[in-house]
Amino acid sequence: MRKPFIFTLLVFPLLHTPQLFGQACLFADDFADESAWEYFYWYYPVTGACTSNNQTGDLTIADGTLNYDATIDANDTRFYHELGAELNNDFWTASMAFTPVQGGASGRTGHLVLSLSEGTLNPYSDTYSICENSNTDAIMLAWTSDFAAAPDNIGFTLYANDNGVVTQSELLSAPYNDTYYIQLIRVAYNYMHLDVFEDEEHEIMYGQIDCFTVPTTIDGLNTVQIGNLPGGAYQRKLTATIDDLCVRNLDVEAISITGPTTICIGSENDYTINTLPAADIDWELPAGIVYTGDDLTTMTVTDWPGPGTYTLQCNISYNCYYDTGYLEVTVVDPGESVIIEEAFCEGESVTIDVAQEGSTYEWFDGSIESSYFFDAAGTYWVTVSLGECNFTDTIKITENANPTLELGSAITICGATEITAPSGYDSYTWSNGFTTPQFTTTEAGTFTLTVTDENGCSTSDELKVLNGCGDHLDFPTAFSPNGDHFNDYFEAIYSGSIKNYHIEIFNRWGELVFETNKLEKGWDGKYENELQPIGVFTYRVTAALNEKNLVKQGNFVLVR
Repeated sequence: MRKPFIFTLLVFPLLHTPQLFGQACLFADDFADESAWEYFYWYYPVTGACTSNNQTGDLTIADGTLNYDATIDANDTRFYHELGAELNNDFWTASMAFTPVQGGASGRTGHLVLSLSEGTLNPYSDTYSICENSNTDAIMLAWTSDFAAAPDNIGFTLYANDNGVVTQSELLSAPYNDTYYIQLIRVAYNYMHLDVFEDEEHEIMYGQIDCFTVPTTIDGLNTVQIGNLPGGAYQRKLTATIDDLCVRNLDVEAISITGPTTICIGSENDYTINTLPAADIDWELPAGIVYTGDDLTTMTVTDWPGPGTYTLQCNISYNCYYDTGYLEVTVVDPGESVIIEEAFCEGESVTIDVAQEGSTYEWFDGSIESSYFFDAAGTYWVTVSLGECNFTDTIKITENANPTLELGSAITICGATEITAPSGYDSYTWSNGFTTPQFTTTEAGTFTLTVTDENGCSTSDELKVLNGCGDHLDFPTAFSPNGDHFNDYFEAIYSGSIKNYHIEIFNRWGELVFETNKLEKGWDGKYENELQPIGVFTYRVTAALNEKNLVKQGNFVLVR
């Protein structure tokens, strides 16, 4: 089989319709200018059995036609012109109008109407030219009587010269005194057609030579030649004219399949073959595909076996021409529309990616990328399209608050002391490497704790651990009287001998909300049995430390 084609219907060369001639000619000539053509004359000497007569007629270009003017010859006389391009191997046409008027004695005529050749050498090599053997590839159209008087033997014959080996078609009868509108067509790779019409619109068919075989080695044709067929030992003459030569190189392809190439499982789909109107059609589909219209231009697939890639095949035949078209179809199962739920921690963000190979996307705000960056909670949507499949996903974004952690401002230790963090978190990571809520230390310093909750959100706080083995009197910078038995009192941090202790605590308006002379008594955050609001408070302390009087004052924060 030949390689499958993409097809443009209006320019296919086998269609006998006026649309074919709407294309521009690769080479066109109305014979109004003789100077565009090279004149060629070849004299064959008399040797052995071959005899030769001098040329007594001539070919001329005048009044818009190529005139044979009673050419009498035993030699090769022709015009040639380079096309300016090579004809491709598949499709081309050559068309013209030809009027034979008068034959020679007893109807002995012989005339080459048209030759398309490789180069400008003599392309003629046939049984009538016994003194010649040219090796030029060519396709030739001749109008000849085959040296017989019977009018039924007068007409057109096709020749294919493959390096001196000539094949010949049957004769298409075409007598004198009529004008014939000729369309010589190469039909894919190794077939020729000759269509002869009665009218210049190419609508009324006179006759055809179909399926003339052309050797596959003939290619690279780049010259048009018009002239007589040499007569050998015979004289032949003809009065005739040729008009309006047009050669088209039709770079078209003869078959294609159109239809959706990415479809949803369960859908019903039409596929159409684009080819010759008169072609026989035979669809071949993979096993498991259910379809109707096996021999129709359009067939319908009613059921697919499942997701996957399938190759549809259609075979066509038209006279001696055969071809096969292919189309790959991908069947997908996109599933149901889904709800995508994602969350991120306070101050963070999340990216949602819904990528599927070959798909397009439309988000709620018109974005068309496969992924979207979210930094705010809410409910959103995205439509994913794959071929004819469309489905919409809902995206629910939640922002989780970070956990709170209060370790207090400082603690004082003397000797091995267990440090304990609040409970209720999923994980603990201390800056000294411990991963438990508590650890034991004898060292003073600042310890950072990072905790993570059940949502994966984290927060950190610092705890100062003071060396309590020296003499000192200190106070925390914050406390949280929330009843969790951790940092519930604002109280002194001390070591050494403390006497004459007195502390006063004031709120932001200067009111005294607590005082005591007892070193071991701390403030529980209440005033007149009412828990005080969150805020900044001030303390003032007088005492004697190791018999030395001191006064301390500062601020601290009440938190929950």
